[in-house]
Amino acid sequence: MTHPLIEELERVVRGDQEGEAYHGPALAHLLAGIDAAAAGARPIPRAHSILEIVRHLAAWAHWAAGALQGPTQAPAADGWGPPPGDGPEAAWTAALQDLERAHEALLARARALGEAPSERERSILRFALHHTLHHGGQIALLRRAESPGSNPPSGPGRSP
Repeated sequence: MTHPLIEELERVVRGDQEGEAYHGPALAHLLAGIDAAAAGARPIPRAHSILEIVRHLAAWAHWAAGALQGPTQAPAADGWGPPPGDGPEAAWTAALQDLERAHEALLARARALGEAPSERERSILRFALHHTLHHGGQIALLRRAESPGSNPPSGPGRSP
């Protein structure tokens, strides 16, 4: 058995069997089908792009995974800088792969905590949960701004 915070973090990142978290589409479903052009677009002036948000989420998920093992410094590069100069397709693919690695590490370390994480560990899990929810909402808004009149994807088999 695992702690409810760990189960909720997994649902927010991956979704349940239907692809949903309690608030709507899980992060994985919000990111599904986004191509490099859409990821790098700025449909809302002065807002971060989806690519930048994904890089930022990955940086902090890596931090949270490390922090579950012991004290660690905040990431020096928190993802808001420019992506690597290998072109938009390579930058988007790398960002998605890094986010997947970060979430795999975070969820594996979280699951290893079992059903009684310490208060410090629960605090890190709450941070990861709230941070993912916050930026998932931004991604949903950016998707809607990119395609007015559309809704962000819901999970498999569900309509928006």
